[in-house]
Amino acid sequence: MHRNRTWLVDATETVLRTQRNRILPIEGGDGSTLTLDFTTGVLDPRLTFTRASGGTYVGNNGYIYGMDFATSISLAIGTGSKTVTLTAPLGVDRRYLVGQTVYFSNGANNMSGPVTAYSASTQSITINATASSGSGSFTSWTVGNASARFDHDPTTKAPRGLLIEAAATNLSRSSQNLTDNNWTQQFSYSATSATGGIAPNGTITGNLFTEPSSNQQRSIYQSYSSAAGTYTGSLWIKQGSGDIRYIRLVVSSGSSDFGYVTVNANTGLIQQPAATVGTATNASATVTPYLSGWTRVTLTVTLASPLNFFFSVPMNLASIDTPTTNYGRVSYLGDGSTFLLWGAQVESGSVASSYIPTGASQGSRVVDECSMTGTNFSSWFTNSAEGSFYAKYSMNNPAAFFGINNNVDRYAFEISNSNGASRVFTNASYRVTTANAAGNAGRNPRVFDLNGTIDLHPSLVATAAQNTALAWGYKTDNNYLAAVGVTATDPNGTLPTGLDRIHIGASRTFGSTTFLNGCITQLKYWPTRLSNAQLEALIT
Repeated sequence: MHRNRTWLVDATETVLRTQRNRILPIEGGDGSTLTLDFTTGVLDPRLTFTRASGGTYVGNNGYIYGMDFATSISLAIGTGSKTVTLTAPLGVDRRYLVGQTVYFSNGANNMSGPVTAYSASTQSITINATASSGSGSFTSWTVGNASARFDHDPTTKAPRGLLIEAAATNLSRSSQNLTDNNWTQQFSYSATSATGGIAPNGTITGNLFTEPSSNQQRSIYQSYSSAAGTYTGSLWIKQGSGDIRYIRLVVSSGSSDFGYVTVNANTGLIQQPAATVGTATNASATVTPYLSGWTRVTLTVTLASPLNFFFSVPMNLASIDTPTTNYGRVSYLGDGSTFLLWGAQVESGSVASSYIPTGASQGSRVVDECSMTGTNFSSWFTNSAEGSFYAKYSMNNPAAFFGINNNVDRYAFEISNSNGASRVFTNASYRVTTANAAGNAGRNPRVFDLNGTIDLHPSLVATAAQNTALAWGYKTDNNYLAAVGVTATDPNGTLPTGLDRIHIGASRTFGSTTFLNGCITQLKYWPTRLSNAQLEALIT
């Protein structure tokens, strides 16, 4: 695989050479003392990555990262060699690598340890369990991968880098089987689970729905007990046989208060933009193409009523109406055509996170945490008086995030010092945001510290475009931030001493947790203040 290269020829001139529109520097030769390339799929050994009790992610390249279901003979909770067999199709690589920390769980009972063997051909996986919690012997298991997750572009499949997300809970039950009794069908379809071909996670779990030969207001929905607030629903769809299906995704607090978006299942494009009915507000939607003709549709909406809300999936054939009541259902002229659904998710907040599979109850994923401390940090961070950082990144659903939840920043990294308690820092901390919200829909990066001595804060621009890179140069009374389309200077700031750690894709100051909810592609550091022209060239 060819790699792109960034060369800093000398202290006054920057020459950028790229291939395939990516910027990847050569180690050494440019004066940098830290180069982290997260597109390789391998985490630098100086970094510490944790995710307690595993987690899950259906990769944009079609592979599942982080959670599977498995069976075994009667297997007891405890330490030592433990083997289970994944229920995934034989030959489908689930990417469990030798040495990765993996959890085998049955409810609150679990054991964890490094993978010692995995075979895609047999789907047998063995760990050396070094820790356990609970007791008992079980035959069914959830397999959770606690290792770092590396994302891929859903269209080109090119690597995007290390995925960092906050904790999330999928409120939707039976998220892969939309035909069981957790789902209600209004004027029923003929529906069959696990017959819709290969689903986005590589298993044969697509749900095939066949339209009966009658004209009715049809929908498939599920209710949840919830408070008022912002929610995001998401679902994978795919056109089947026959005429084009229009899938209407609805998130609702009642029959007359909901947000909706209508998508053409054949093209995977939005047919009818996101809108609201009743007291619901702030609707936005995205569509993302995946492998094998699948499209992930997301809908974000703010619900004013603390009632049950409904994740409804109505469908229609002949027309696209504007719904007013009845959860957005529409008339459907039955003709025997088919469509496919998979991976239903409803979560609090304005970002559709990576998919969390569920069964009879809701499922959760804990936070991704990546950091570097001690001598691993001090070996490259050698100059508090001056220096420069470069970060390249991408974010999940930025338009929805900043259009609704607009008082929260997303962090590229934070450098800080410790006051002796784990993950709690004093005010000698630098937060570097990928997009500063600051109470409106602005998307410009920001660098600031809690003392307020440096605040590189470009004028906010409420546009749909997202920044994908930033370069920050610091020096006493000479600070500069370059990002796509904007710059900012601060002639008064001074970097504090005693900094001893970095958090990647998050801020953990004073125990707070604010995450990128996206991918870090690259991070570089120079122990000298690069010129403004050099900083600008890095993000060009």
